[in-house]
Amino acid sequence: MTKQLTLLLVIILLFAANGLAQSKRKNASRKSAPKLTIGMLDNSDYRYLQGCGCSIWSPSNGPELSDHYYFLATSEGAIGKNAYMKINRQVLQLTMTLTTNPSGKASKFTEYYWGGDGLVVQVDYVVTSPRKRGGEVTKYAITITAKQGNSRGTVRAVGDCGC
Repeated sequence: MTKQLTLLLVIILLFAANGLAQSKRKNASRKSAPKLTIGMLDNSDYRYLQGCGCSIWSPSNGPELSDHYYFLATSEGAIGKNAYMKINRQVLQLTMTLTTNPSGKASKFTEYYWGGDGLVVQVDYVVTSPRKRGGEVTKYAITITAKQGNSRGTVRAVGDCGC
């Protein structure tokens, strides 16, 4: 009976040690995943956007102060629209694949973009200043999250959409 109890205790300890080792490996792989760096696009020559669309920038430097943006999209709310971002120092063209605001009337919504190679960009919008009657733009508080495999990067920003 003592041998069986000892054997059972050894088996339990082995399973527990194996689970702990797997947990440590999983946590180590999460910690070692490289962060995606979201940079600023230089649109001073209107290379990425001119006219109507969505422009997203750092709250500390509005578009009046610079032509540098986190995100530029060619038209409002259209599935398949093109957008541009700089991720890990590389300018990428993205394609919108989904919006939670197809009517364009929500005060809080999310758009999803595909960038190839497993890159998905999620843009969360919250209206801060609605478009007034006859007005041209709606202003937003925005969170952009880029994900690729175990890597991710997030920035908080502000922006507007319209003409």
